[in-house]
Amino acid sequence: MNIAVRWSTLLSSSSQRPEVSETPDDQARIVNQASKITQTPQTSLSELYKRSVMRKATVIIEDASHPLHHHFSLLPSGRRYRVPLARRNIYKKSFIPTAITALNGTK
Repeated sequence: MNIAVRWSTLLSSSSQRPEVSETPDDQARIVNQASKITQTPQTSLSELYKRSVMRKATVIIEDASHPLHHHFSLLPSGRRYRVPLARRNIYKKSFIPTAITALNGTK
């Protein structure tokens, strides 16, 4: 329930993902508001977003028939994934580079 409260609070104030639409102060305000509503401590919105991205990326990597699977290719070392080159900012902030950067940061 607490995650649903946070996301509904976020979506009522913005229609984009947390990293793009909200400043850190706005994110903290939303988390504090959700904490007061549920009367339990809450994790930050950026942490929730990172967990969601990691979960989706893991599903894509494990499913070879997924349409985005070919974007997740390992470097020759076999430990990190290759981040695709992007010339435009809109692509740099899209799911694929964000997910690969998150995966590379956890290994």
